[in-house]
Amino acid sequence: MSQRQRGVLLVLALLLSSIGAASAEGGNGPYTSIEGLEPVNGIHFIAGEAVEFKIQAVNSDSISHSIEYNPTCPYTFQIVDSIGVVVYDLETERLCPVQKRGETLDTGEILELGTVSYDFTSNGNDLSTGTYEILAQFGEEVEVARQIIDIQQKTSLPTDVRMEAIILPFTSGDVSESSDRLVISAIIHNDGTDSVSIQGYDDCDILWSLDGGTPMESGIGCGEDVTIDAGDSHHLGWIEHSLNDAVISGTRSASVWIIGNDPSAQIFNWIHTVSESTLSDVEISIESYSLSDSMAPTASNIDVRVVAKNIGPEKIILDYSASCAAPISVLDERGLWMHDQSEAANCDAPLTTLNLLPGEETVLWADEVSAVDTNGCGWIGSNMVMQVNLPQIGQSSMRGFELLDGNAAQECRASNQPTDNIVFSVDEFEVIDDLVEFDLSLTNNGELPIDFIWTSDCAIRSESSLEGNEQSPRSSTLSCELDDSMIRLTEGDTFIFEGLSHILSDDVSGEHTILFTLQSVPEIQTSLTFTIEDTEEAVEENVEVDDEEEIMTDEEETILSVEIIEGTWSRVRTDDGGCWVLISPAGEERALEMSNDASFTAVDGEQGVYRTVEATLRTQTHCAAWGPGFVIEEVLNQWAPTDEA
Repeated sequence: MSQRQRGVLLVLALLLSSIGAASAEGGNGPYTSIEGLEPVNGIHFIAGEAVEFKIQAVNSDSISHSIEYNPTCPYTFQIVDSIGVVVYDLETERLCPVQKRGETLDTGEILELGTVSYDFTSNGNDLSTGTYEILAQFGEEVEVARQIIDIQQKTSLPTDVRMEAIILPFTSGDVSESSDRLVISAIIHNDGTDSVSIQGYDDCDILWSLDGGTPMESGIGCGEDVTIDAGDSHHLGWIEHSLNDAVISGTRSASVWIIGNDPSAQIFNWIHTVSESTLSDVEISIESYSLSDSMAPTASNIDVRVVAKNIGPEKIILDYSASCAAPISVLDERGLWMHDQSEAANCDAPLTTLNLLPGEETVLWADEVSAVDTNGCGWIGSNMVMQVNLPQIGQSSMRGFELLDGNAAQECRASNQPTDNIVFSVDEFEVIDDLVEFDLSLTNNGELPIDFIWTSDCAIRSESSLEGNEQSPRSSTLSCELDDSMIRLTEGDTFIFEGLSHILSDDVSGEHTILFTLQSVPEIQTSLTFTIEDTEEAVEENVEVDDEEEIMTDEEETILSVEIIEGTWSRVRTDDGGCWVLISPAGEERALEMSNDASFTAVDGEQGVYRTVEATLRTQTHCAAWGPGFVIEEVLNQWAPTDEA
């Protein structure tokens, strides 16, 4: 029989050996052995990554055995998938001339046949994720070696996407105790400029190990079917483990990595202190009606009950202090403290003795946790973890939930942000007659990110005045034309509002000042001061006139027709921007150019009566479909219509 024929029949030999007598490894003759084949991470072999192992022939019998084999190819080696298909055969990669040689294996002898280096590929392609069986055989009649293995693909996240692991602080900060739990937050970030969809990562997972031990699967995956916007992140989940198994104090460590990426593991080290009081038969849990669906709105009161249950076979005497029964803490996905009750706990208070029968449970602590910060604003929406630590019992518990953010909470937090390091300034400007064209820039020179939230649409209010002329003030509201509800500026970021303009009340000479207000939360202002020179004086000073020449200056007088109009406001969007359109009772529609009455604020759906003058849509050219435009000189009345129903 040829060596290739023997390779094809390995699967049949496997079936026959499973039906026949007990394994030769138990002492019934020669058998083939695979030695040193171990996954790098302790769980999976990675497709495309080579490992080395040895193939041996072992005689476990009490007598010697003579074996015939091919000295050029002394053993065969195959990989078989879960349905019995041979996906790799060593015979296809080597030439084996037909030769025979005899070998006598004495009792207990081990014959080294060679070292195999294999990268779990077939025809140059990585093997698919799954369970496989390795078959190896020495000679023709020696028992086949079999080993079940799991193969995983090496995971590479999409470009610009990275995984970050964050270890949450322990109850005492950086030092853990027996009653603590190790909690690690796993997050993936999109550092690119485009949104990214995580697709094709069904088999991906986050692995971790404790103190360099056997790797463990977290089961939280890698974000399959999640879309992450540019600059955003996605919380994969929590890795948690009780630390009451340690018997000595000292340094502990944890490693976290994406499957197939062991060299890039994040490693955390800390000091652990062993505590004496540990009641292993007491199970601690956190119960809450508010978190029944693992979600809660920010600024809400979350009911919390800490329950102790006797899971052992005998009665437990529980000595604890009611004032120190359950220091509750809440941390967000980045390990920031949102709530810490441990400072208020009085662990020196008198102890209470409680008898717990097998299966019995009792509520140690019941109260509410308010998701509100020190400024009275709701917490930032995030994935949260609530922890309870009972050092007197030596047990702890955790519960993850999602905190849903809200507009009111966002505006409240934004209004309390420090803006000392924010620079709002005029970037460029040009004055053409009575029209001022300008760009504004908003820069964060601080270390902390700052959010600017629009109260409705993004808008900048401009108010101009002429020095010495009390009748000159004129104001208008300019649309920023941004679809986003906010701007977030991190350290060093700059946002520029381009192509803005403002019409002065008059282009007369003198010093003009324009005050710009970004109508956001927080609100921020800047100003521009410039001088318009007297054109006639400049001409007289710079133009030489011959005796026979005269300069005639015609003064033109513009007569403005004042009109009282009324109607209902409607916010209309075009491809080039938004328009405020006033619809009269007769159905006539006209677009607003600007308002010279500082008290005016356009609100969609409100009604009003105004003293106006007709005006060209110079700053609102994209609203020409609703021309002619008008300027509000005075608000006579404005109101929100009541619901007649």
